Amino acid sequence: MLNPDDIHQQAEAERRKAGKRQRKSSRGARGKRFFPKAAESRSVFHQIYPHGPNFFIVFLLPMMLFITGLVLWYIDKRRFHILFPWIWALPAISLFTWLYYTLKELIEYRHYKTWRSDLGFTLHGWDELGQSPKFPKWKFWDRNTILSVHLKPSADTGTRNLVNDLLYLFTVKANKTFYAADQVQPGAAGDLRNKWQHSGELEVSGSANSSVAGQIYLLIDKQLREVQAKEKCIESVSVKFSKDILEIQAIQISD
Repeated sequence: MLNPDDIHQQAEAERRKAGKRQRKSSRGARGKRFFPKAAESRSVFHQIYPHGPNFFIVFLLPMMLFITGLVLWYIDKRRFHILFPWIWALPAISLFTWLYYTLKELIEYRHYKTWRSDLGFTLHGWDELGQSPKFPKWKFWDRNTILSVHLKPSADTGTRNLVNDLLYLFTVKANKTFYAADQVQPGAAGDLRNKWQHSGELEVSGSANSSVAGQIYLLIDKQLREVQAKEKCIESVSVKFSKDILEIQAIQISD
């Protein structure tokens, strides 16, 4: 038999719990306040810069082999004495590899901090990076980013063809960064990202995450910089972000 007093007490207890959860949630939201970052900041660079080998290959695997070899040598020193030099070589190789890629990244970041100052042409739109808490990041994609190169009237047909070829090769590299998406996306079925392709003369477009932004950076800093140094033909480069952000989860493989 229902007791109104008991029901009321249970309901009030649940309301108090819900109120506490809501207060904790609001405090957590205030604690995660986002502060925009400069496009050349360390945090943005760390997101877009193509990193070195996989952490498992560089560190975990050598450490696992090191521990296994050490245990085998300890169990039977005579039988496994030949492993002794190699056992200690593994952590040394791992440490050297880590130091190499860390130093390489530090050198590249030093260049990245001022990379736009001597391009020889104007770069529009890059300052949008770091202005959103979700972009640039790996699983968050700007639905339709447009990359266009504006050449000077003096640029000849050969130069235009060269830039178009560089843009095409960029689309190939950018599309290779697309990971397999979970087909169950909020609000829609299937992959909502747009593959990169030519969308106009000296213009390509597609969806971009941090990995694609890194490819854009390499295209402009390495290849278009070289074209400009030789031909003096680039007026400006424009990167337009749609600011329509998609959260694309990678497909999960379950047992």
